Amino acid sequence: MIALILFSAFAQHPKLEPAKQVPEETSKLGPVYTAFPELKPPPMTTDGKPADRGARSKELHELIFKDVFADLPADATLLQKVQYQQVHEGLLYLQKIKEVIDLGRWDSAYYKEYLSMASQVHRAAAELHTIPTRRIRCFEARVILLKEIEIFVTWRVETGNSPPQDLHSVRFQRLQAEADLLALKESLKSAK
Repeated sequence: MIALILFSAFAQHPKLEPAKQVPEETSKLGPVYTAFPELKPPPMTTDGKPADRGARSKELHELIFKDVFADLPADATLLQKVQYQQVHEGLLYLQKIKEVIDLGRWDSAYYKEYLSMASQVHRAAAELHTIPTRRIRCFEARVILLKEIEIFVTWRVETGNSPPQDLHSVRFQRLQAEADLLALKESLKSAK
């Protein structure tokens, strides 16, 4: 009886319609929108041929990690020291997971933690920067990282190795990162 009630409650739930916004890019799995088309990981192909994995990996590493880690001031507070170490550990985690993916040893059990870490590390790094352009750089790196994860998850969903909801969750996090970047730029503009 309870199962029948639950089934009827879900059966009557209206299906969500796709967003009316015209997407800039589409995949088999639905529209993809970005406020920052210029912020993207290196291409997977060059002139129709697979990109050099080593060169692509190096370029991606620069886009995600360069100028993100702040220098710890000599007179750092205890809170700053903790935040500094937290960012250090988070960036190491992201590097190690990238190595796991590159080696083909990915396990979907890592997904939630990986997405959570990718969503938080660059935001935490930005808190340690006092120079606005460095803060923006952290937020941009976060968008690029989440777009890279979105590409990875899209491939996994299209090949049947991950459930479709994983793609929606990474898109949600990526769109939140874009909203945070827009808000940061707006707050810095109004502070001038």
